[in-house]
Amino acid sequence: MTAFIIVAIIGLALTGLSLFADGIGDALDFGGSGSGIVSGASIGGLISGIGFGGLVGLTITDRYWIVALISGATGLAVAAVATLWYHWLKRSQGDEKDLAISGIVGTPGAVRSVSRDDPTTGTVAVTYLGAARTMQFTSAEPVKAGAQVRIAALLDPETVRVEPLDQ
Repeated sequence: MTAFIIVAIIGLALTGLSLFADGIGDALDFGGSGSGIVSGASIGGLISGIGFGGLVGLTITDRYWIVALISGATGLAVAAVATLWYHWLKRSQGDEKDLAISGIVGTPGAVRSVSRDDPTTGTVAVTYLGAARTMQFTSAEPVKAGAQVRIAALLDPETVRVEPLDQ
């Protein structure tokens, strides 16, 4: 019975890590599709299901073939549930392309400050993906603080090229 308890705990730990600690079980997603059929979550679900099924089987009967049958069936059932949960969590993360900073091009913004030495550089306030950001900017022509601009290009993750809108 102790062996089944240890197997169940190890399986639960692997399943929990795969489902909730981002990236840990992804190495075991051999298909790479995010389906989770052969993933850390499904393997952990199978292991924990075998452990729990063994515990249930031992409380019902002393016949080892029945215990093995219950243990295997429980393992497959828990693995299926873990696979479905893994797949659902992967799909709910969204597409990384939708979250890329390069999508900021075309977004309107407001100039917060302009450099005294060079009126074509400064900072611009932009709202992107629901979050306010302040970024460095460059412009082809001088702009004033408070001017409305559009992001024309992303130069690096913190610097953009802007075009004035209020002309």
